[in-house]
Amino acid sequence: RSRGSLPDRISDPMSHLAQRVSLGRLRKECLSHRIKEIAKHSRLIMLAHWNTTSAFEQARKAWKKSDMHAAIIKVRVGRVGFADTRSSFLIPCLRGPTALVYSNSAAAIPGDRLGQKLLAQAAKPTFEGDDVMFVAASLDGVMIDRDNAQMFQKSRSTPDQDLINLLQSLPTSSIPRMCTSHVMELSRVMQVHLSRLDGST
Repeated sequence: RSRGSLPDRISDPMSHLAQRVSLGRLRKECLSHRIKEIAKHSRLIMLAHWNTTSAFEQARKAWKKSDMHAAIIKVRVGRVGFADTRSSFLIPCLRGPTALVYSNSAAAIPGDRLGQKLLAQAAKPTFEGDDVMFVAASLDGVMIDRDNAQMFQKSRSTPDQDLINLLQSLPTSSIPRMCTSHVMELSRVMQVHLSRLDGST
């Protein structure tokens, strides 16, 4: 029984390398596509950093209880995924060990049309200790920083006042992006906002 020649039994190592490179590239493309879909369809997207794995796992459990998903993402894959989406402003925030937290469950939270409660639930684990840190968030395509998240967590003012405060804190270039999300609420709130400005002059 012939065992075959040596070249027949030993495969080309370069072909294995090429296959591994192709599979690695395909996997990254799939992950980037997944992130892009999340950016398109999720109402809230939040980035968080962590110092210890145990702290991250605790935060992940808290997010899961609030019907949110958390995934670890690589910086390069995240940059490709967020490109050309309404949350592309999160790209500069992708540094270090980054967790992507996302949810579209705001409709299940009574009275949370504008998403403040959803954001507060997502940010809560990141404000409870120093091992998991809030980086930035995109709420309906609008950039949220740490100050905004803390303001929403307090929940002391009405939703309209929260949104007025948010509009005042945002750069002008961000307001048109926000106006595409909640047209009816924003038009009403902007009228209130403008009337108050007129009354203060």
